[in-house]
Amino acid sequence: MAKPSRVRRSPSASGSSSRSSSSSRSRSSGSRSLSRSRSLSSSSRSVSSGSRSPPPRGKSSSGPPKGASSPSKKAAPIQESLVLHVDSLSRNVNEGHLKEIFGNYGEVVHVELAMDRAVTLPKGYAYVEFKARADAEKALLFMDGGQIDGNVVKAKFTLPPRQKLSPPLKPVSSAPKREAPKPDNAAADIEKDGPMRSRETSPRRRSPLPRRLPDSPPRRRPSPPIRRRGDTPPRRRAASPPRGRSPSSPPPRRQRSPPRGSPRRIRGSPVRRRSPPPLRRRSPPRRLRSPLRRSPIRRRSRSPIRRPVRSRSRSISPRRGRGPAGRRRRSSSSYSSSPSPRRIPRKISRSRSPKRSCLRIQKKLKVGDHWSPEVSSFHENGFSQISKETTGRAVHALCVKGLVRTSVLHINTLINMYTKFGRVKPARHLFDEMPVRNEASWNTMMSGLVRVGMYREGVGFFKEMCGLGVRPSGFVIASLVTACGRGGCMFSEGVQVHGFVAKSGLMSDVYVSTAVLHLYGVYGLVSSSRKVFEEMPLRNVVSWTSLMVGYSDKGEAEEVIGIYKGMKGEGVGCNENSMSLVISSCGLLKDESLGCQIIGEVIKSGLERKLAVENSLVSMFGNLGNVDYAKYIFDRMSERDTISWNSIAAAYAQNGYCEESLWVFHLMRHFHGEVNSTTVSTLLSVLGHVDHQKRGRGIHALVFKMGFDSVVCVCNTLLRMYAGAGRSEEAELVFKQMPAKDLISWNSLMACFVEDGRSLDALGLLCSMIRTGKSANYVSFTSALAACFSPEFLDKGRILHGLVMVTGLFENQIIGNALVSMYGKIGEMSESRRVLLQMPRRDEVAWNALIGGYAEDEDTDNALAAFRTMRMEGVGANYITVVSVLGACLTPCDLLKHGKPLHAYIVSAGFESDEHVKNSLITMYAKCGDLTSSHDLFNRLNNRNIITWNAMLAANAHHGHGEEVLKLVSKMRSLGMNLDQFSFSEGLSAAAKLAVLEEGQQLHGLAVKLGFEQDCFIFNAAADMYNKCGELDEAVKMLSPSVNRSLPSWNILISAFGRHGYFEKVCETFHEMLESGIKPGHVTFVSLLTACSHGGLVDQGLAYYDMIARDFGIKPAIEHCVCVIDLLGRSGRLAEAETIISNMPMKPNDLVWRSLLASCKIHGDLDRGRRAAEHLSKLEPEDDSVYVLSSNMFATTGRWDDVESVRNQMGFKNIKKKQACSWVKQKDKVSTFGIGDRTHPKTLEIYEKLEDIKKLIKESGYVADTSGALQDTDEEQKEQNLWNHSERLALAYALISTPEGGTVRIFKNLRICSDCHSVYKFVSKVVGRRIVLRDQYRFHHFESGMCSCKDYW
Repeated sequence: MAKPSRVRRSPSASGSSSRSSSSSRSRSSGSRSLSRSRSLSSSSRSVSSGSRSPPPRGKSSSGPPKGASSPSKKAAPIQESLVLHVDSLSRNVNEGHLKEIFGNYGEVVHVELAMDRAVTLPKGYAYVEFKARADAEKALLFMDGGQIDGNVVKAKFTLPPRQKLSPPLKPVSSAPKREAPKPDNAAADIEKDGPMRSRETSPRRRSPLPRRLPDSPPRRRPSPPIRRRGDTPPRRRAASPPRGRSPSSPPPRRQRSPPRGSPRRIRGSPVRRRSPPPLRRRSPPRRLRSPLRRSPIRRRSRSPIRRPVRSRSRSISPRRGRGPAGRRRRSSSSYSSSPSPRRIPRKISRSRSPKRSCLRIQKKLKVGDHWSPEVSSFHENGFSQISKETTGRAVHALCVKGLVRTSVLHINTLINMYTKFGRVKPARHLFDEMPVRNEASWNTMMSGLVRVGMYREGVGFFKEMCGLGVRPSGFVIASLVTACGRGGCMFSEGVQVHGFVAKSGLMSDVYVSTAVLHLYGVYGLVSSSRKVFEEMPLRNVVSWTSLMVGYSDKGEAEEVIGIYKGMKGEGVGCNENSMSLVISSCGLLKDESLGCQIIGEVIKSGLERKLAVENSLVSMFGNLGNVDYAKYIFDRMSERDTISWNSIAAAYAQNGYCEESLWVFHLMRHFHGEVNSTTVSTLLSVLGHVDHQKRGRGIHALVFKMGFDSVVCVCNTLLRMYAGAGRSEEAELVFKQMPAKDLISWNSLMACFVEDGRSLDALGLLCSMIRTGKSANYVSFTSALAACFSPEFLDKGRILHGLVMVTGLFENQIIGNALVSMYGKIGEMSESRRVLLQMPRRDEVAWNALIGGYAEDEDTDNALAAFRTMRMEGVGANYITVVSVLGACLTPCDLLKHGKPLHAYIVSAGFESDEHVKNSLITMYAKCGDLTSSHDLFNRLNNRNIITWNAMLAANAHHGHGEEVLKLVSKMRSLGMNLDQFSFSEGLSAAAKLAVLEEGQQLHGLAVKLGFEQDCFIFNAAADMYNKCGELDEAVKMLSPSVNRSLPSWNILISAFGRHGYFEKVCETFHEMLESGIKPGHVTFVSLLTACSHGGLVDQGLAYYDMIARDFGIKPAIEHCVCVIDLLGRSGRLAEAETIISNMPMKPNDLVWRSLLASCKIHGDLDRGRRAAEHLSKLEPEDDSVYVLSSNMFATTGRWDDVESVRNQMGFKNIKKKQACSWVKQKDKVSTFGIGDRTHPKTLEIYEKLEDIKKLIKESGYVADTSGALQDTDEEQKEQNLWNHSERLALAYALISTPEGGTVRIFKNLRICSDCHSVYKFVSKVVGRRIVLRDQYRFHHFESGMCSCKDYW
């Protein structure tokens, strides 16, 4: 190592250096780095040149200062194994943090941290010096590849920078030198001029590790400090006397005093300045016209360019004026910040002209000596290296003034610079004013127009170019084709350019042909792209990648993989763009094995560290569901851009991790800072649920705050978010406020309307879209066909079918599947099958739609036949197919014929492990009457999810086991299962059927507590529960006002009034619903006709029946016919009822014949009753109601032999009559009573109360009606049997166990007899209490001797 030079340093100099360094820390980071580079460069020059710093005043200059090293001693080198170079650090890390981390491995001597400001990423590096070698090795072992503040860092041993960078020092001459005395006001100058002055006059104390780092660019000569307006210039010091020099050194060169604004001396060099000239007042210089006034850039801006030295002869100040703000100043110039306190007028030579002054400035100004590499390389590269607009404009100003020579190259790069910064107007001005243009000039101007998005202007520029006779080059054509692709609606222009290219013979240019290939891919014409690709004589990797991009944008991932295989077959290597497309396609295909093979190719090709490849890997693993792998790659990325953060956020969002997506968004805003529209769209996609609406609205507000509300893709994601949460009104408001709408916007709102049940609005939106000129695609028609889901939309569905055929979309597979599904939902299965057979290709989706339609239509045979045909055609079945076929099995006969064979097929085909299939098997066995098998399947399941529990709830509810349903709900809660909408609906329905008000209220309260109070299913189920439990007032209160009431709410209200006997209110509510604009549905007319039947409103009921098809276009269903038959039968019009049965468009079921048989029993029509009983016994041979009604009918007419015959048939077939029972619920206890029941603990009290009741009502005029006692006994025995009915025992118990004056509530599983009905009326009058009785069909409200049914039930 070379000997260091003898540098004189004093303690005072060291102190001033430390003070200057402490004051410099308070400055900004930019000034800190600038001052640091100056001090380091000047220090290194002072050492290498062998100069001596002047000692401070009052100190001896002989001998080295305290602490300085002797020339005879060598500096002790720091060993290589003691210093670690740590790379890839975050901006949040400081030196104290690093010292604390590395201090865990041993004693740390020094830590020096630096940031890499050559890039915009938060990446830095540091040097860590250890005291012991073993500690350094231990730190290297643990920290190389470790993490510091979330970044994976790299560590390695290195030499300290001062050993690597210090040049060999020159020997110092032994001749003594005289030291110049320091002026007396040195301390005042330091105090006045601040830290900058102190850094110049005193050497800076060096750090244990030098400031210049090994991987930093070489330091240039520091530029002079730029003084701003208002700063005080430093005072000049008196020139020092000449110093001594050695005999061998050259004679000192005469040095003139630098003018104002020139660079200060280099630290360490001798001070050789002249004394300032004597003070002489001169007249102000004459103002000249500046060339800047003709420049297109008029505004002055701050720039790091060193400003030229002011001429002594004339003052060039273009911004001076005559006004108060522009008044002349004698000693100031346009390049100085402010005049010094002591104004020293300069001598102005009148003999020098301004031209000679400018030439003198030009000779002095050397751009190549500038400290910035962007400016210093101006003569070779022009403006191409300029990264800041202010710098480029400043250099341009120098060119306009004539201070820097320019050529055509410089003008071309200047045009490119202005277009790069979006300044097209000055760029075009420069182009128009160019005296000479070469091919690069036209290329630059064309690419600039395309760069700023002026695509139409680019086409016009091309026409102008052709009009002037300039032959366009391949670069111009490629830029023009790119403009046509980016324009979005310039396909015709692109085709014309393609024709021009083919005519000019430029297709042989690989860049032009690749641009044409990409043009067709942008507009979705991948077949044309493929044709252009095959005709290309030369293909490079960009050509293959462009073809991949076209297929990738169309969503054809298989084609992308095929192109990649062809590319590998021709020996063309992939770049990072093509490889990222292939990786993304693997994610779209959900092919993990193929993805692993591609990862192997990535590693072989060495592209694993490319940013685009890493982003695609994160996206691929997110699509495959491997979020852990995606996070692993993301955490180990050396650098991350916005796409990286969006990819990891999308990976979490696609897999349903809402919290993690929001946390990634928080980290992205905190560490990365940049958020784009894709980020916001990704977040909104995961918030499309009713549980996340609060956060969704917050992101919506952030969209407005960031200005993304005008971005179409963000607005489309907002539409989908509100649609997923069922907020169609908010989605419609967002749609109306969108400044621009594309096809996705229309389709999103249409799908939102369909999901929210607003079918008419969805169809109206399709009409509006067609009227505005938007061309509907297959997505539009798919949503519109999904809106036609009920029979009243049959005509509209056929119109849509015709539009599909006219537009040529029937060949689309999705459209065909939607048509099959639409006709199946409407019930037109023949049309559905015809569409299926006309389809060019029938996949499993089409067959599933047909089988599902047959299952909904309860057509088991056709559903199984379609399933067999599907298998014969070789179409593989999936779990949806199996679920649909199982749903078609409904009766016990279907269980043996189809259900169990299907179960065997499921086991053999491997569908038994599917959760959906297991749940469907439980439901199928329950519907077919085998509840025991359902329980066995349920108990054998190890993992039961919420769907499995819901299937078991539905199975028990189907068999009428309401108590078991409530027990299962309670068990689900005890096991920690979260109840969903279906669980609450089944529980509330079971509570309604059992009329257990308390349990229903508890379930309703739990649903409200869990946030389901706005769910329409739970809301309507709770209202129906209150209705069936006798709380009509609570049901009416729950329903919303008529303005916002939905169709199910109207149906519940009509049913509630009809069930409780308020028939006039039923009709009023129906007409009120029509006035509010709500169209009645299938259930509405069932409730309305049932109310008319129970209320005896025959004419009104028939009128409502005629309205079904005539006014509302609804095809009457079997339920409507049953209601009309019951309406006519109760009123005695049995012949009309039988006529309706014979003219029904569908086959009569058991409900039809049971209603007719019950009416024949009431009116004693034996012939019709026998016919009805025969039909009913054929349909339901095991049903006890056939025999009970027949027996009662014969008993009513006194045909006791026939009664005995029917009872014998029941005994022979082992059919037992359903026993009547009544019950009373009090708090948590239910008391049940049968006929003549004496098992209750209070039996004696009950019968005593019963005798009291009999005595009281007989005194009030009660006479027993024994016509309902259908036994062949005497009248006294018949009356005694009547008093043993279960409802009378329940009434007696309720009167003795309920408080006086309270309402008595009694429930019965069968219809109340006429004599018991009379007893209840008398008791309500005698006792003076309100009695509510619910039988099998309706509620009876007894009060003051009157019943709400008006004795018609």
